[in-house]
Amino acid sequence: MPGVSGLGRVPSGAAAALRTKRGIAAASAVGALLVLALVWRVAAGDAACAAVHAAATKSGKATFYDLAGPVGACNFKPPADDLYVALGDAEFDAAAACGGFVEVTGPRGTVRAKVFDHCPECEPGHLDLSRTAFSKIGTTSNGLIDIRYRHLTDPRGHGKLAITVAKGASQYWLALVIDEAGNPLRKVEVRSPGDSFRSLRQEDFNYWTADSGAGPGPFDVRVTDAEGHRVTARGVDLRPEVLQRTSARLYGGGGSTSAGTAATGKPKPTAPPSTEPAVSATGPAAASPDATATGAAESDAYRSTAAITCD
Repeated sequence: MPGVSGLGRVPSGAAAALRTKRGIAAASAVGALLVLALVWRVAAGDAACAAVHAAATKSGKATFYDLAGPVGACNFKPPADDLYVALGDAEFDAAAACGGFVEVTGPRGTVRAKVFDHCPECEPGHLDLSRTAFSKIGTTSNGLIDIRYRHLTDPRGHGKLAITVAKGASQYWLALVIDEAGNPLRKVEVRSPGDSFRSLRQEDFNYWTADSGAGPGPFDVRVTDAEGHRVTARGVDLRPEVLQRTSARLYGGGGSTSAGTAATGKPKPTAPPSTEPAVSATGPAAASPDATATGAAESDAYRSTAAITCD
């Protein structure tokens, strides 16, 4: 398997001093998590459970860093607005949080940052922001600020999948990087022509892999996010390092921004198979076949602030 990305972070200012002094490492004061309801339902003779939680706002500390490489630990390229965040072990959760968004409020304002990187030395509640993101809510000469933050659900302007086949992938070893989902992902499946869907494994560097490959493609890629949205992108080519933009959208029309709980790594309920008609998509290049996508019905209505977890 080829080497993976995530080439490290360069702490700046007080951030560097903070990490050399564990005694003053920022720790979170986790906000109270109110359990609103425990819903039991029975369908087709099988029982399912859903614990519904209120939006959680947490308090903590923020530092900033400069990226030492082309990508972060999630193997995404920096977003165009340069607003991203690295999370500590507990919240990064072995890449399970990758691709989600966090709203962070500091002394000078509020910023929305993409979960992009891993900060192994960060304690719970310590967010390491990009320099650009930090400068929107604090003064970089301070280096360490008090914050409040929350994880967002269905952030506006995202949800339309972009898929890259990783460098070194072939018909014998498949690895995908799935970006722009908006919410963290919980399941990715792939299907070759004539085959059934098979699940991919999420690595802690955010590749979704099949050790034995999935053939020469093109593939259908079915994605389920942490909110239970599911969509299938069709016609994904086996072309390593080519960004393939699809019209496969996990949630509707740019979505609605609301708060949710932090990623826990626990499985979320999945949506039923879609009966929506296929829609056209924009392929990665004019010369390549267009992908198509099917997905759950979209809604521009304000989504519930509750996140649902099923044991």
